[in-house]
Amino acid sequence: MTISLLSFGTRVDRGWGVRVRSIVQMISTFSPIEVFHIENDVNEATCNLKLPSIIDNIEGTHSTYIEMAEDARTKISRLFNYYRNDRVKLSSTLLKKVEGIEAFQVESLDLFFLANSLNVHKKPIILDEHNVYWNLLKYGMFDSPFFRGWIGRNRFIRRVMAFWLLNRAKKFELRCLDAADAIFVTSGVDKSHIISVNPKLEGKITVIPNCIDVSEYAIGHSGKTHEKTRNIVFVGRLDYSPNIDAVQTIINEIAPRFDRTVRFQIVGGQVPKLEHNLENVDFIGIVPDIKEVLKNADICIAPLRFGSGTRIKILEYLAMGKPVVSTSIGCEGLMVENRRNIMIADDINTFVNAIEELIENRDFAESIGREGRRLIEEKYDWRLYASTVRSVYRSLGVLGQ
Repeated sequence: MTISLLSFGTRVDRGWGVRVRSIVQMISTFSPIEVFHIENDVNEATCNLKLPSIIDNIEGTHSTYIEMAEDARTKISRLFNYYRNDRVKLSSTLLKKVEGIEAFQVESLDLFFLANSLNVHKKPIILDEHNVYWNLLKYGMFDSPFFRGWIGRNRFIRRVMAFWLLNRAKKFELRCLDAADAIFVTSGVDKSHIISVNPKLEGKITVIPNCIDVSEYAIGHSGKTHEKTRNIVFVGRLDYSPNIDAVQTIINEIAPRFDRTVRFQIVGGQVPKLEHNLENVDFIGIVPDIKEVLKNADICIAPLRFGSGTRIKILEYLAMGKPVVSTSIGCEGLMVENRRNIMIADDINTFVNAIEELIENRDFAESIGREGRRLIEEKYDWRLYASTVRSVYRSLGVLGQ
């Protein structure tokens, strides 16, 4: 018996990769896995994610690349659904490969079309909803190539096309949710959003939080005992509207409130074209290992004002034992508690005051960091949810009773 993971589509980032790796680790505890993917290595200015890094060293996991060329037909399909929705003609080799597969798990709406093509024997399909995408697209759609082009930048076209595409994208997502035999979501908040639109889906949904492998994250100490300089770190893909907005907030409203001894480090992706003359803001770009940057952080922040899903960045901050300041939206869906394992602040003055308090009160900052690490160990290690994932597969008749 093999379970197939349909993974690595057209919209990938590092947080997405962390989610997929934790899901692969959970499934690997009870089944071999074949990962079908339509992207090879993604190594662009915005992302250094590669498939081997996602499934590396996970026993019983193999991958198969399926070449999926985009043509006029698929582009027209995207225009009417936002997501690709064609069917793929399978080769005899690929058909033979899917013979022993007992279930398909889809890690992206972009790949639901592939599930429909590969699932020739009508096996169960599990859709892993990393976000409620109709919420996310309200912010992320304008980052697409079309809306960055000269036609898509026209105000009238943006307004008309955005309404039209959002409506169709939501309908497509709801059709996929309805067609799936089971649904994973990352939080109770996302579950509530879905069932508020279609209450009949409630029985299909299981909350599997975004998780990490806690054993891979050592509590990081900056090693600075007498230095006055403090590093405040924000991590995020910088071609994504909520993150760009957060960076603008840092540059325009947070960093100017501090002198040059408090350095704000922006990590991840191609440096956006944001003008500033601040001496205490540094754009680090993509780094080989985010843990090395976090180790040297004194405080980590997430001044996010909109978005969807739960933030992998905050799990990683907390896993490294770092005190975190976040907006309510930034930590939405996470089991955090203000002033116990995180600092939550929704206006600029409160946000700045929280950073100042953590800088000035080292004992309090260390306590917040310890409790954050404890929370990750107790609630967000992938091993805690492997049995839940297994029970969902068993309920679908994949593993027997």
